[in-house]
Amino acid sequence: MLPSVSIIVLLIAGVPVGQRMIPLPADNAMQIDITGHQWYWQVNYPEHNIQLTDTLHIPVNTVVHLQLHSADVIHSFWVPRLGVKLDLIPGRKNVLKLEASASGTYRGQCAEYCGVGHAHMQFTVIAHEPADFAGWLENAGRSGLEQQEKVKDD
Repeated sequence: MLPSVSIIVLLIAGVPVGQRMIPLPADNAMQIDITGHQWYWQVNYPEHNIQLTDTLHIPVNTVVHLQLHSADVIHSFWVPRLGVKLDLIPGRKNVLKLEASASGTYRGQCAEYCGVGHAHMQFTVIAHEPADFAGWLENAGRSGLEQQEKVKDD
């Protein structure tokens, strides 16, 4: 009896949370491709010809669909303050729905041991107000060059 009650309580609490993380076809969301490599993250904005390393820029209060891939081994995309974590398995595409409710800088990391450089496989998510994000997108897209960004620890 107790296991049944526990499972029901977990389902009642967990299903709504899980539904909010599922990308739905009706969402008119920005698509961003992220590929985990040993030992860095490649971030690609396919509609804007922008490619970054270890940095993801997103607009606040806007749904973004992350297309997650792995180029080599199993990685795990994890941003604790945004409440998202999803494994990347070689040969498989996973889609994660991401939305930041406040502007700021969020730290992320690989949460799946992926080899000797795993501890250094960190990335930064920068959430901009929509107008600021549009300006960043225009400036970054105008250069047309691959950009390498790293936010240094304070």
